[in-house]
Formats: sequence, C-alpha cells, structure tokens
Amino acid sequence: MSKKISGTYHSKVSLVSKGLSHIGTTLDPEYIGPSLIAVHNHSNENITLTPEVDTFATLVFQYVKNKASHKHGNNPGRPDVLNSFKLSELEKKWLEEDFRQIPEKLKAKMEADSKDFQEILKKRKAPKVRIRPGVVYIFLLIIFIISLFSYVILDSKKTSFSNQHWYDQLRNVLLVVTTIVPSIFLNQWLSDSSKSQ
Repeated sequence: MSKKISGTYHSKVSLVSKGLSHIGTTLDPEYIGPSLIAVHNHSNENITLTPEVDTFATLVFQYVKNKASHKHGNNPGRPDVLNSFKLSELEKKWLEEDFRQIPEKLKAKMEADSKDFQEILKKRKAPKVRIRPGVVYIFLLIIFIISLFSYVILDSKKTSFSNQHWYDQLRNVLLVVTTIVPSIFLNQWLSDSSKSQ
C-alpha cells in the first residue's frame, strides 16, 4: 500500500447469512504482505470455501487526504498472530518469501508476473492529452462570439428569412449556445480556481 491509500475489509452477506462471522479489519497505509483475515463458522454445518474460487470478503480502498505520517506497527503477514498456530514448514517458507516483505521485490515480481499490474503500468506510461485552461477559455470565447454575431445578423434579417423553415431552428440553437457557453465558461473557471488553491 502507498502512504496515501488505506482499506477496509467487509464480510459478504451471502456467507454471513449461512453462519460465517462478520469481517471488520483494516488495511493500513504502507502495509505489505498477505492480509490475515479471521473467519469463524458459527453454524453447525460445514461451509466450504475453495481458495482462488470463492470470495469471502470485499476490500474497499480509500484515498486519505494527507499521506500517513506514522508507519503502522504490523509485520508483513502478521507472524505475531500466526505463530500462535502450528504452521507447517511450507507455510512458513511461503510467508517468509522476500517479495511478501520487501516493497521493491514485490514491485519487481508484479512487473514480471502480474498481467493486471503490467496493464496498469502501460496505462500510466501512456501519454495523456492535457488541455490547458487558457485553450479552453479561448475556444469557449470563440464559440460565444461566433454564435452571438450570427444571432445578431440573423435577427436583423428577420423579415427576409422568417418564412424559411430553418430560420426558427437556427435562431433557437444560436440563442441556446449564447446562453449556455457563458455558464460553461464560468463553471470551468471556478473548477480551475478551486484546483489551484
């Protein structure tokens, strides 16, 4: 996790209604490693969850307003909790792999093995077309001037063109444009002003 993202885990109603416990735990900014999520079966029936097939929790990410200033105190994979259980050597080895504990190793592994991560990197590296606010203002101003000028000319020639089938439609379109463009201009200006603060 980055310093600007945290998360919360939530139980799935479909499984809670069968007897599994509610899930309510957090994912701290800068946490790395597998998450330890406790699930208890309160029913008298066996409930089977197949790894990598059945989902039992929903993870919700939240952007925090400011980067976290204090690092969480949890070790990757929460060995402080897991060591109270009898783990096999294979399970211990799995939890202790470098990429589960070192951010740089995790990133390298994701870049090499994860198609989803590779796709995200491609999108991030793709050039983004950004239009400067000044260009937007000039474009809106040009549309406004052309529409207003056309409306004035069309209105002055009312006696000549009023019997044409297109006259009223074109006049209404120009009237709408000369009314809407200033409000778009104002909204854009207010949006740019709030971003710059």
